[in-house]
Amino acid sequence: MGVFSCQQWLEIPVTNQALDWLCQFSILGIFAWMAFRSRNLPQYRMPWQIVLYLAMVVLSAIYGLFMSEGYWDYKALVTNFLAYSLAIGYPYFSQPSKVAVSLRFWLMFATVTVWILLPFMDGECGKYLIPVSFLLIFISLLEKKTVIVVLVLSLVVVFFGSIGDRSTLLRFLVCLIIGIGLMARRYLSKKVLLGVVTAELLLPFVFLGLGATGTFNIFRIGDAIGASKVEIENSNDGVDDLGADTRTFIYIEEAASALKHNYVIQGRSLARGYDSDFFFMADDEMGGRGERGSSEVSILNYFNYFGLIGVAIYFLVLLGAIIRVFRQSRNRILLFVAIYVGFRWCWSFVEDYNWFNLNTICQWIAVSMCYSPFFNKMSEKQFALWAKKALSI
Repeated sequence: MGVFSCQQWLEIPVTNQALDWLCQFSILGIFAWMAFRSRNLPQYRMPWQIVLYLAMVVLSAIYGLFMSEGYWDYKALVTNFLAYSLAIGYPYFSQPSKVAVSLRFWLMFATVTVWILLPFMDGECGKYLIPVSFLLIFISLLEKKTVIVVLVLSLVVVFFGSIGDRSTLLRFLVCLIIGIGLMARRYLSKKVLLGVVTAELLLPFVFLGLGATGTFNIFRIGDAIGASKVEIENSNDGVDDLGADTRTFIYIEEAASALKHNYVIQGRSLARGYDSDFFFMADDEMGGRGERGSSEVSILNYFNYFGLIGVAIYFLVLLGAIIRVFRQSRNRILLFVAIYVGFRWCWSFVEDYNWFNLNTICQWIAVSMCYSPFFNKMSEKQFALWAKKALSI
């Protein structure tokens, strides 16, 4: 999984498309087998929101078979189907023991391999170390040795990662803030935490409305604070503008493409991208149609592949996870995981690539934990003990 997350930026060949698909199909096969095996057990049964989400993915894939016009479309169909099918991992990641094994094994593996791959990562080590950001949420619950490892790896991202990778740095910062909030959970009422997560869910709609009406564009906030011309050197010996608006034109192109081809409601299927003049594709790519397979903005990918229906279903999945925690959880720790889930919804309007990688896995781990009857039934002491013993290396 780690290689899938950073191979695009690695300066050495590590894998290829055939090996990628083989590994990804194998992982999904394990998840699907566990889901089938436990389908009649109430404690493992998938929430209806995730079932609806997976049905949407399958239907879009079938639709994609009819929408495909050549090799690049079929390749995109398979790649996207694998990435969006990761939700099937719920029966696996709803189990505390499986979450612990996955995160602990990865942490031990990454602690060694990151130093080997670091010289070849082209400043993108943050994408390889994404699970560290998730572990920052539980930093006050971990054993001292594990805390040191997590902090050291976080510093690796700060000092060796590309400063132009604003999204990764902000993700680490938000997770650290959530982790600090977890430390002070005794002083934060449930109403305050509910207010935070409600704001996370509503802010995208507010800013989207303000942007659409021309009142205020959050992506051009750099102009408002005088940071629109803050330039730094990137890892390719070029220059990045930290305050540059790199999202508005993507929203405009995606909306124009959807209106032109009439897929606002149902989407264009997992096989097709959106029309883009800015990212002109070569004649031998995407059939020479001027399409871009996907964008950096997660919610626009949902809109492109599944339409407004897909955006609504994705929102229901995350909303259902948050509601489950605030209604059923016996511990306050899980409330902070729900805040992380709310952040992922909010941040999906800015970035969050939809790939088969560690970033996507961490999201589905968090969602699964929120829906999980096992995690929700834990008391405060039981959850803290689980984190200390199971997540520590």
